[in-house]
Amino acid sequence: KTTGDQTAMATLDPNARTTVALVKEIIETDLADPIIHSFIISAHYLVQEKLVDTGAGLSASQLADIEMYLAAHFMAISRERQVESEQVGGEWQAKYQGKTDMNLQATLYGQQALLMDTSGKLATLGKHKATFKVFTA
Repeated sequence: KTTGDQTAMATLDPNARTTVALVKEIIETDLADPIIHSFIISAHYLVQEKLVDTGAGLSASQLADIEMYLAAHFMAISRERQVESEQVGGEWQAKYQGKTDMNLQATLYGQQALLMDTSGKLATLGKHKATFKVFTA
């Protein structure tokens, strides 16, 4: 967002486990650092809520890697959509990776985060829990 002469910058949470430099090592991007910060913040909060606060039992290095790949995933599904195939002859076409209903499976980065989450908690995101009630007469 721009207000007057100032550009609003995302402030990186000091507890974030990854950095802009690390994210740029795994995904090619021309995005400005403050924009990448916003994706890191989202990844950090998701890791905190779903993997740390729930006691998933993952190591600090696993959490850092998952956070890095989640940030890249969030970039890849929005500003940096990954081209799966393209055609130039006659008419330019591009096919992008994933579908919107695939959750973390939609990008290679999300798939890597799922692989690194040995607790399996990320794989349950977006899935509804079934509730069964038994009535006896």
